[in-house]
Amino acid sequence: MMKFFDEFFFFGSVTLRIRFLILSVFPSEANEIGSCGHIGTQPPIFDILLHIMRGSQLATLPELVDTLFHEMIHAFLSSFTCYCPKCFRNDHNTVGMRTTSHGPTFRALSYAGMRYLGKWNLALDEVFKARSSGTYIDKPCLIREQRSIEAARQSDPLEHKLMLPYIKNPSPRLLI
Repeated sequence: MMKFFDEFFFFGSVTLRIRFLILSVFPSEANEIGSCGHIGTQPPIFDILLHIMRGSQLATLPELVDTLFHEMIHAFLSSFTCYCPKCFRNDHNTVGMRTTSHGPTFRALSYAGMRYLGKWNLALDEVFKARSSGTYIDKPCLIREQRSIEAARQSDPLEHKLMLPYIKNPSPRLLI
């Protein structure tokens, strides 16, 4: 399935950068259902971990597919996003703050994928709608991102000065 998603959504550019895809049980205190870890190589190589539990229940296949797609978006953006100082200070407008990586570009890709995948499978569509309150906008990601931006502005006046103003409709040239 990962290879199919890669070909359809990411032009075949993600799976060749994935070293491991692991179904795992995360510690109970972990507040995550998946992770996409970069192992520090150039070009980047990633390990994707999917938590097989949702609370005390085993995750359903649609929930695991949802998490896999989410982590593949992280791998795609991390592979092709510029990290020069000027672009780095614009992260809150594009790929998102380093603490969340759920910025507008991430959310736009997630929205497009959820809308499209939801048309293919009703159970998957129900998972997407439940996570987004029916809007296909990943609200938990949006809330975490907004909190991270505010925390950065309040905790570091220098970082606040370096942040470029929010751009409502950024040019694709600014994004990737």
